[in-house]
Amino acid sequence: MIDRIDILNDQHVRIVDYKTGSHNPDKIKSARSTDPKGGSYWRQLIFYKLLWENRPAELRTVKETFIQYLDMNAEGNITAAEVPIEEGHTRLVKQLLKDSYDRIMAHDFYTGCGEPSCEWCRFANENLLPPTFSQEEVEALDDNS
Repeated sequence: MIDRIDILNDQHVRIVDYKTGSHNPDKIKSARSTDPKGGSYWRQLIFYKLLWENRPAELRTVKETFIQYLDMNAEGNITAAEVPIEEGHTRLVKQLLKDSYDRIMAHDFYTGCGEPSCEWCRFANENLLPPTFSQEEVEALDDNS
């Protein structure tokens, strides 16, 4: 869900996403040779741009995107970061979306890290159910009794 949309004028909007926690600058970096998928916040804002601009009868385009942090950074400041989006960026994220969809439809899911003690790897590769880490009595409770 898009957190905030500011109408700038008859042609443009600004999309703002609120974040708490990590102020890691790598999350807003665009795709590059060392990280061809870009940062997670960067991809999220491009996805929001695609959602907005592909709404039926939408005439305004996304001019600016920002991450607005709701907690203080290491220096004790509340900050925002503009996340510039170029035309090639939207093509890249569209391709990532298509690739993800194709993998889902092919049931090609992440198989894990390969560590022998990893519960997810054992589940994904050997069909062994991981422990539930919950108490059996709680799982057996029935609200209808």
